[in-house]
Amino acid sequence: MQQIGNILFLNDGSGVSVSNDVATYIMYKNIMPEATVLEGGDIAPLYDNLTNIFYTGAMGITEIELQFSSLKTINTVAGANLYSAGVTISFYLWDADLSEYYLVVTATNGRDNQPVMVVFENQISVKAKIEITAAAAFQIGEIAFGQCLKMPVSPSVGYTPARWNTKDEITHHTTQSNSNGRSTINTKGNEEVLPFKLIPHEWLRVEWSKFIDEAKGLPVWVGWNQEMYPNECIYGTWSHDVASYNSPLYGGFTLTVKGQA
Repeated sequence: MQQIGNILFLNDGSGVSVSNDVATYIMYKNIMPEATVLEGGDIAPLYDNLTNIFYTGAMGITEIELQFSSLKTINTVAGANLYSAGVTISFYLWDADLSEYYLVVTATNGRDNQPVMVVFENQISVKAKIEITAAAAFQIGEIAFGQCLKMPVSPSVGYTPARWNTKDEITHHTTQSNSNGRSTINTKGNEEVLPFKLIPHEWLRVEWSKFIDEAKGLPVWVGWNQEMYPNECIYGTWSHDVASYNSPLYGGFTLTVKGQA
């Protein structure tokens, strides 16, 4: 099965498929630090939430193998600050019955530093393997996998995609003879604004409150529509306004994410 955008292939015959939901997904809880590293060296730069400290490797295929102390449920893989375009991440999970790994998803970035995120059906395993394929020496800022938060509704009217909302500052220079000089660009990243309305109060009390507590101060990946636009995700810092009542049964708020898109 083939998918457009950053998500390239799903393993035929694996039983894995991309979710057809159009709701927004937020990835923030990386379970990689819970694992014992069997292969791959020091992987701490991949989960330190610092995109200026890299995990590096040589041209070809680099493997990272991880062992957990108990079964883990996984439905999301994400990456950020993939320094060079064309770096491919293949994610495998261990099949205990067959005593072998099976391919879950393969993802690649289309542009330098473009974040990636793919959501799939729940998979349960005690071991995971990541293969990084690169045509040259590579640097990667972050890789995460685990379970994502699924928003109960899609973004409402007023949604601003990060791809259209660059915050770069451009200064134009003119010479004394009124000729155009070189422009300078101060890179400020992108911003995504996601208004959500008509969210059940019970979901806000349970799921959103949990997210606020657990993701406070952490960067997140947000994919607003994994079915139609799987290559549109943003990785960065988040903020929100206070959830307010839209009606006796529903509430709403606006989520803002600033970072890479």
